[in-house]
Amino acid sequence: MEQSEYHGFLRLDFEYQGREVIVVCPKQRAAGNPWVWRAEFFGAFDTVDVEMLNRGWHVVYYQVSNMYGCPEAISLMKTFHDFVTVAYGLSQKADIFGFSRGGLYAVNYALRYPQEVSTLYLDAPVVDLMQWPRESAGAEWAECKAVYGIQEDSEPIAENPISHLEELAATQIPVILVAGDADQAVHYERNGKILVDTLERKGSEVQAIVKPGCDHHPHSLEDPTPVANFIARRRGQWDEYTLEPGEWTNAWYERPSEDRTRVMLIGDSITYGYRPFVHVNMGQEVCVNMLATSKAVDNPYFIPELDFALDQYGLQYDLIHFNNGLHGHHLSTQAYAEEYERVIRHLLERYPDAKLCLALSTPCSETDNIMVIKEDEDRTIRERNAVVVALADKYHVAVDDLYEAMLPHPEYHVEDGCHFTDEGREQQGRLIAEFIRRNLGLGEN
Repeated sequence: MEQSEYHGFLRLDFEYQGREVIVVCPKQRAAGNPWVWRAEFFGAFDTVDVEMLNRGWHVVYYQVSNMYGCPEAISLMKTFHDFVTVAYGLSQKADIFGFSRGGLYAVNYALRYPQEVSTLYLDAPVVDLMQWPRESAGAEWAECKAVYGIQEDSEPIAENPISHLEELAATQIPVILVAGDADQAVHYERNGKILVDTLERKGSEVQAIVKPGCDHHPHSLEDPTPVANFIARRRGQWDEYTLEPGEWTNAWYERPSEDRTRVMLIGDSITYGYRPFVHVNMGQEVCVNMLATSKAVDNPYFIPELDFALDQYGLQYDLIHFNNGLHGHHLSTQAYAEEYERVIRHLLERYPDAKLCLALSTPCSETDNIMVIKEDEDRTIRERNAVVVALADKYHVAVDDLYEAMLPHPEYHVEDGCHFTDEGREQQGRLIAEFIRRNLGLGEN
């Protein structure tokens, strides 16, 4: 075994059953001993590999080159998987990186052994052997035919990944894909795009980052954060990218000793602002409690904080009014949808006697002119609100549309373009109280 250094980390080189192995060790292991399995091209375009090492992942490579993801290659990979997980104490599930032809190994391994894959990171991946290497008609195609045991160029390959994408979707393995839309070697339209479209159509988690005008090279991203965060979140790992600069929480309990109709408002600083006005408009027969927090829905402490707040004093809630969409700017729309749905399911399962209602996030204005909507912020808000509406329909819960209620009134914003004047908060409080009354079947106050 040879020892050397790889980007400041300990690198071990050795052979296993006559094939090259590289294991790079993090300085400190992350919880659960996660690991990256580089299917091909170790060390090439390795920004994400290095980022995962910094986060406590091992990076592992096993040389099965020139086998194009054929059944024999997948069997060799399985044998190696069983060896390396025991020898280095790694988790059963790998995060497999499939770059270019490495996509063949990654997808076919996931299809045969889905229980051993946490995520797939596919970068300009080959998905259709009939596009590449067949159309190149070079040495690679001759090698490919040989390892798959076919004679004729037109002969179908049973294990061609593109023929099994619906099966991949059924595994529910999260996939993140990076590719250029001008790839002249491995055409995106005939490989990665078909994979993404199929997974999306089948409801399997997939995130695509398509680089406009980019050819097959360069692979990956200069900033590895989007890919690294995608992988880490599926391992239950969080880092500084998922936190606000300064987290805060505020709670309010109204007459907790009294047995009355009770509502919990869950949200952020906007919720903190309108709670007193909801209370005034609800009247004395309804207690209006509140949990306001800066935490985004993917924060590891978000759900425990919800439970802690909702379980205080042993109170029973008739309605939970949930508003969360203005925090967590690091989240893509798809990641937000996943995390938001996780929270909805938790609330429905843990508090089945409370009627859950979802509020849409309010619009934001430009800080230098509150009468003008801030376009980039508004785009994100509208995308997230669409997610909330879709999930409300899926889980059959009511939606409180605060966005449309506030959109005609930018004058209600204070100078920061996000929060509201007393007049704006009073308007919100009145509308929310009316919404709550309708959903609880209460008469007018």
